[in-house]
Formats: sequence, C-alpha cells, structure tokens
Amino acid sequence: MAKIIYIEGPMKTARQLRPHYGHAVSGDSFWPRSFSVNLAVETLRDGGSIALFGPRRTGKSSIMKEAARILREGKDHHPIEIDLEGRSGPAAFASKLIEEIPKPLRGKIVTGWTKLGGLPPALLKLLEGFGQKSPSPLPTDSKTEGLMREYWELLSETVYTNAKDSKLKVVLFLDELPYFCEEQIVKGVPVAEIDTFLATLRRWRQSGAIPMAIAGSIGIRHLVRTYGIRADHLNDLTPITIEALTASDATEMLAALAAHKQIGWWSLELGKAVVDGAPDLIPSYLQRAFAEVVARDARTPEAAAAALQGRMKAEFEQGFFDQFTKRLRRYGKGEKAARAALACVGASDPEPVNRDAVEEAISNAGVKSQDAVEDTLLTLVEDGFLHVDASAGTAAFAYRLVANWWRSRPGDRRRKEGVRR
Repeated sequence: MAKIIYIEGPMKTARQLRPHYGHAVSGDSFWPRSFSVNLAVETLRDGGSIALFGPRRTGKSSIMKEAARILREGKDHHPIEIDLEGRSGPAAFASKLIEEIPKPLRGKIVTGWTKLGGLPPALLKLLEGFGQKSPSPLPTDSKTEGLMREYWELLSETVYTNAKDSKLKVVLFLDELPYFCEEQIVKGVPVAEIDTFLATLRRWRQSGAIPMAIAGSIGIRHLVRTYGIRADHLNDLTPITIEALTASDATEMLAALAAHKQIGWWSLELGKAVVDGAPDLIPSYLQRAFAEVVARDARTPEAAAAALQGRMKAEFEQGFFDQFTKRLRRYGKGEKAARAALACVGASDPEPVNRDAVEEAISNAGVKSQDAVEDTLLTLVEDGFLHVDASAGTAAFAYRLVANWWRSRPGDRRRKEGVRR
C-alpha cells in the first residue's frame, strides 16, 4: 500500500503511487478510495453482495480488484475475478469459475455433476474433464454453449449446494455482467434463458453461499427496458456509488505520482493547476494528466494548464464523453424522456434541482405512469448520469464529467431542449 518517501524540491514528503493508465489495479498502484472499498469488503465479508454500475474509467474494476485483494489476504475467503465482457455464454463462464475454484470444492462439484441423472453423454464427458488435476476448459462452440444453457439450472444447484457448506468462502467478482447478457441476446439466445442464468446467480447469493460483486458500464435496467429481462434479478445487491476524489485528495494523489517518479520540481501549485482544470477528479484522468504535464516538462501552473488543452482535452472528451452519447442512444423510445431529465438538471447545474421537477420533465416528455417516470429516473442514476439525494429530494449530475459532456454538445442545449434558463 502507500509508502512514505522523501524528494527534493517544493514537495517535501508524499505518499508514493506507481503510475498506470488504462487497466485495473490494486495494492501499490491503487489510490485509496476508502468509502467504496470499505463498504465493498465489509458487505462481502458479511455474506452480502454489491453492485457497481456507472461510466467507464471511473474505477469500478480497480475498486473490485482492491476489495478482492483485501479479502484474499484475510485467508477466510477465496475471491474469483471474472471479466465477462467477450465471454460467449455459460460454458465460458463455468470454465473460468471451475478453473479458479478451490480444488477440494471443485472435486465435490464435479463429483456431484457426474452423479446427476439425465445429462446427455456428450455434456457429461466434458464435465468429467473438470475433475482432472489440470482442468480442461469447456469448448465455447454454439453446441456446447447450448447444452450448458439447457442444463444450467440443474448444474448450478450442485454448485450452490457444495459452496454453501464450504469453510473457505468463495466470493465472485463479475465485471461487465450486463454486457455478457446483452451479447448473448443479440446473438439470438432467448431472454428466458438469460433470466434463468441471472436467477441462478441470485440463488448462489442466498444465505451468503457465494457473495458477489457485480459491475457494469451499463446497468441491469437497460436490459429490463430493452429486452424485457425480469427486474428483480439484482435487487438484493447493495449499490456502491463510485465517487470522484475531493480536490485535496486529488492534489495529494498527483504529489504521490511525482514522488514515485522522483520529480523534484513538482509543486503544490502544479497539482492545483491540474485539479482546477480537470473535467472531473477521477484517478484515471489524473494519471493521464500527470503523464502529459511531465512529458511536456510543464513546470509552471500556466504551462500545466496549457498542457491539458488541445490534444489532451480532445483525447479525454473522445474517451469519456462519447460513452454518454452512445449510452443515451441506447434508450431508444425513452431517449426523449431521458434528455428532458438531463436538460432539467442541466438548467440548474451546478446547483441540485428538485426531484419533483425532474419527474415532471420526464412526464411532459411523454412518460405518463408514475412507475415509468420513476423507472426512467432510476435508470439514469444506475447508468451514471444522475445522482438523487433521497433525503433532500434533489437530483444532480452524478459526475462533473457528465455536466461537462452535457454542456460540450454543439449549440445551446438548454434552449434546444426547451428548458427555461
């Protein structure tokens, strides 16, 4: 974790942070995000499960990886991290799961499978291969995936039965679960089979048998809205909001990066210049901004601010802003109502707006039932557009980068969306 080193120059002491960009990290490369990590670890230790949905590059995967590292060090839990994006179906999922599961538990599960009646010989032969010292991964051709989907509910119950009695508690960290489901639906897998898969995961979580951390760049409500997936599959999860850093924490993080690189000319003023010009204080942006300032040898606040314009600004906007535009288009017929909600919040930004006003804007955009209005609002929250403060009854943009994206679009959006200034 964080270390103390001494460097020459204006910044006398700082924690050391190893620079990185573009991939999930933990340990020495992870900048502490205490609330999110602590809530994740304690919930999972208690047998509960968590959900982290929100924009890409805000740190979801790193928070999960750090939580997994902490649990692994405790010796009582066995974290299994599975990136589901690009995996073809339950066969690919099961292969990774069984490959990583503790050997004693793996043996019990495979033995249980071989004793099940009614499995076709072709599938049984494949499953028996998992009992070897070096398990052979299941093929991921359409025939094998089809067999696994057909018998998944039966097979998954064997996993649950053995896992709930295991002294070493398996904890699943599933990244990009919504995309995993959507990709199968797009390829023609019936929605009912996806419902079955999600229902078995919930079954695994029951009574804390297999706690889970589930993350996604799109929320499960998108699947509910677009494809008719059942809405109750993930409502047992504790949601964890991925928060941006405070200005002081962001400044300290930049100093820690400089400490690791032993850059003696880094100063508090340089850090403040980066923070003041940042579209949002998320670690991935700060990492990239730090690299840019150092590469350009920008040793004054003015030079640092200039370094973050032009190419750097365009790179950030393409990498971050495009995801919101694409995500909004995925709302289909609901895009008009979503835009009305964002316009309502944008008209008040940076001050929060009354939640009732946002719901009224959604209703005026053609969403008539109160349930549908609330679902639209909660979908915008789950997808990382908005934050709703239930106690204060207000709504605001979830991140500064969402507000910047909304303002950056061509033309006067407040006027075009019909919102009074």
